[in-house]
Amino acid sequence: VTAFYQDLQNQGLLGDTLILQFSEFGRRISENGSQGTDHGAAGLMMAIGGRVRGGIYGTAARLQPGDPSLENNSADVRHETDFRSVYARVIDAWLGADSSHVLGGDFRGGAPAFL
Repeated sequence: VTAFYQDLQNQGLLGDTLILQFSEFGRRISENGSQGTDHGAAGLMMAIGGRVRGGIYGTAARLQPGDPSLENNSADVRHETDFRSVYARVIDAWLGADSSHVLGGDFRGGAPAFL
């Protein structure tokens, strides 16, 4: 990804590029029997591009049993931002379309101001 980013920057195309990476599932907190982790509730999203306001958005979960940032008997991290609000921001602010029409509802609230 770094090489791709540098190449776009070197060609003067970075300001016209937005890469949005989203994992459709998170990972559970505890290891399973094969020393891995099962699919969980919250995932992550990454945006890269010349007009992206960089940074980490959201808060880190405290992995203490019973913490309010956890769900499913403290086995999963609770999601903080609805992915549809991020999609809405990209559709409206980057693509210039009507996100409520594309997404079938108004999901404009809640996305961090990354664009």
